[in-house]
Amino acid sequence: MINSIAMKLSVCIDATALSKYAVAPLAEGPSAAERVGRFAANLPNVLGTTILADRETPAAAVAAARAGGGDASAGGGPGGAAVITRDAWDTVALVTALKEAAAGADALLLCRADAPFLDPTVTGRMLESHHTYVAEFTFADGYPGGITPEIVDPRILDQLRALAEGSPEPVTRDALFAVVQKDINAFDVETELSPVDLRILRATLACDTARNYLLCSRVAAELETGGERNDRGIGGGGTTDGGGASVGHAAEGQAAEGQAARIGELLQRRGEILRTLPAYTSIQVVEGDVQTPIHSPYQLMRPDALEVREEMPLERFEALIGELASFAPDGMVHISLWGEIGLHSRLPELIRTVEEAPGLELLLETSGVGWRDEHVSEVAAMKLSSTRFIIDLDSDDEESYTRVRGHGFQEARQTADTLLEAHGDRVYVQTIRMGETEQQVEAFYRAWKDRGVQVIVQKYDHYCGKLPDRRVTDISPLSRFPCRHTQRDLNILIDGSVPMCREDLDREHMMGNVFEDGIESVWQNGNAAHLRQVRAEYPELCRRCDEYYTFNY
Repeated sequence: MINSIAMKLSVCIDATALSKYAVAPLAEGPSAAERVGRFAANLPNVLGTTILADRETPAAAVAAARAGGGDASAGGGPGGAAVITRDAWDTVALVTALKEAAAGADALLLCRADAPFLDPTVTGRMLESHHTYVAEFTFADGYPGGITPEIVDPRILDQLRALAEGSPEPVTRDALFAVVQKDINAFDVETELSPVDLRILRATLACDTARNYLLCSRVAAELETGGERNDRGIGGGGTTDGGGASVGHAAEGQAAEGQAARIGELLQRRGEILRTLPAYTSIQVVEGDVQTPIHSPYQLMRPDALEVREEMPLERFEALIGELASFAPDGMVHISLWGEIGLHSRLPELIRTVEEAPGLELLLETSGVGWRDEHVSEVAAMKLSSTRFIIDLDSDDEESYTRVRGHGFQEARQTADTLLEAHGDRVYVQTIRMGETEQQVEAFYRAWKDRGVQVIVQKYDHYCGKLPDRRVTDISPLSRFPCRHTQRDLNILIDGSVPMCREDLDREHMMGNVFEDGIESVWQNGNAAHLRQVRAEYPELCRRCDEYYTFNY
């Protein structure tokens, strides 16, 4: 807390590229934008508040931030809240606007308008460190995203602008830190570390997607049900008398650690609330393959994989994607669960279906073998906005490739080259690190990186002991935590049936059928399986699993 620091502050609220969720009520209470406005209003010694907006910024978000910045008696500053609007924002425009907003201030606080749980107590400690250690940039680490602002000394903004001009990039949640990182050793940086490192939860407390909005709503409801609600803004922002009173005073009866500590404890104690909506939906659209890689269990599921040729009809796929986009927008769709995607007779149309679905992204994983020539050409000619490709190559040595995957080395390389030429950084090449490839992994990585290609080195998965253990090292955590896949993933087989996870090859733990029960019902059926994970109650399949700690997008 800062009881005697008299730094003059400027607050900048980034309201660019907001989603509709930023102005939606949380747990029947104030929206994220309103809560951010209240947070700004409760800061001491604020000269003024500036709102960064674009043409799509909701008027309600600007109004909420203005309300926070326009009342001098509440700490908003005599100048009220100004609005800087641009049709398009990049990091150069961001730093330029911050320079304008910071005029006359000793420090500038930057926060997002969709972050409802900005913590006054942690912010107070950050401001104190920033002042005490004469820092030029101060940020927090180890907290869930959205808990803290960033603090910057206005005197370095010209230097940051020069760095940004070297390679302007879109404004994202961490855009300012990304600019600082370009020459981080040139700045005095202070870090406020969370007492408990919660990065492992991969939680973002921001109302930017349907998933995160649902999480924020749950957190808000839990805090308010527990008597945590404060009329001055959730978290009990500190008082101010205009003379430098402290930031982060806890409301009477609340723990001095503040809101961030309570949220951290909640997320650890009630891990089931982290399961919101599917973030990664993997769909099998083909029965059949052209190779039998030694690291794939598909031949155990379909011994006739090289002969069978079945596919999900386009019309059924379109209906499925439409339902998914409605239920869980902003997610990733992977259409290569089992089987070779290149065998689908309507492959380009599958891609277009997901490309046209609002909010969804597409991941297409392929061996690069078995594609129709016309499909390769058509996909290469597409103008894509949300599709990425992974080409499973495993080795640059044809002899090693044949031992691991079978025939098709030259065809796979040709497909990879065509897609790389057409779609550049949307294409990744992949190898799996295992005993049979370990000697080639580094050479594979360097060769493709030298070409400017993105490379994925995937860990080996023995599928709960169904395959031989070819791991070259054990990278599993020392302490087990709830499975990321039961929390985030939805796996849909070609007939619509949904196992608990990808590892459930024998369909021992089924959640339903999306074509019969609907996606939402099937997803909700998975709550029980994830709750068992949270309670450390593992079925035999899970006890044998070495994938619970891995993460799909």
